[in-house]
Amino acid sequence: DPEEKEVVDEVLLTLMRSPRTYTREDIVEINCHGGPLPLRKTLELGLKLGARLAKPGEFTRRAFLNGRIDLTQAESVLDVIQAKTEEALMIAANGLRGRFSEEILFLKEQIVDLVSSLEAEIEFPDEEIPAPSRDTRKKQLRRILTKLDSLIEMGETAALYREGIKAVIIGRPNVGKSSLLNALLDRERAIVTCIPGTTRDTIEESINMKGFPLCIIDTAGLGVTGDVVNQEGIKRAHSSINHA
Repeated sequence: DPEEKEVVDEVLLTLMRSPRTYTREDIVEINCHGGPLPLRKTLELGLKLGARLAKPGEFTRRAFLNGRIDLTQAESVLDVIQAKTEEALMIAANGLRGRFSEEILFLKEQIVDLVSSLEAEIEFPDEEIPAPSRDTRKKQLRRILTKLDSLIEMGETAALYREGIKAVIIGRPNVGKSSLLNALLDRERAIVTCIPGTTRDTIEESINMKGFPLCIIDTAGLGVTGDVVNQEGIKRAHSSINHA
């Protein structure tokens, strides 16, 4: 600390020169000890000396604007960070490496080739330009459509791994909803008693179901209104059902 003339921590400074950095800009990283106080003090000193906090996603935005990554790779960064299962992480990592971008680029080239050939034949009918037969063009178009269907399916699968499945346990009071939740989690998460209406609020937990993040929501028993608290619990149960 230059003002107090005190040593806050011993740190490691790493200078990385452009363009071989994440943002293709010169970057300096400060690695300090991982305790909350050294981190906070190091950050405060940096801000005091003229640095500023990065905006959410700013480094990824800079990487995109500087041509380091494309839009699909930029979207994959958040998917990597938020991945809840190994399968979701692998899909996101493939996107980050540009696998999906390569598929899109290949498809674009196929479409451009087909359209260019058709336009040349239409615009210059008198020129002796070798043109594929109608059957050949149909095969090209079918391959493009098949690839499009494959990419759509890939996107839907990736979304399922990324967002997961939300399942709501509903039923009348004291029929075993909370017991089912505990059994699926393999631990005592919800209180279970023989008294109807023990669960009054929604309880959310996530498990890994063969690679898919499964969000399980336990709800208050339906059918018996009871007091104001029970009524609010039933209201929240219905809200959860609408989002399942």
